Amino acid sequence: MSLFSDPVKWAESVAKTRVRLMFYIVVHCGLLIAGLWNLYNSMLSKGLTTDVSYTEFLSFSSLILFFGAFFPSMYLYSMYRMINIIKGKS
Repeated sequence: MSLFSDPVKWAESVAKTRVRLMFYIVVHCGLLIAGLWNLYNSMLSKGLTTDVSYTEFLSFSSLILFFGAFFPSMYLYSMYRMINIIKGKS
């Protein structure tokens, strides 16, 4: 099953139920936060930042958080809504 060969079946496998949808969103956001944490730790170990806390670092990288977490989450939610509308559940 590929996104290019059968996009509707791929969308159903990703966003079939609300629980699966929330699971994918939480995992995706968790991986993004972990990646940013690793980036912050590597910057600290190389001495690039000394007086910036992690919360300040996250606020500086808000554009990354928007395009890396919020935008894909809304995309997954729109797929979920589209599937429900197509199937007539909504």
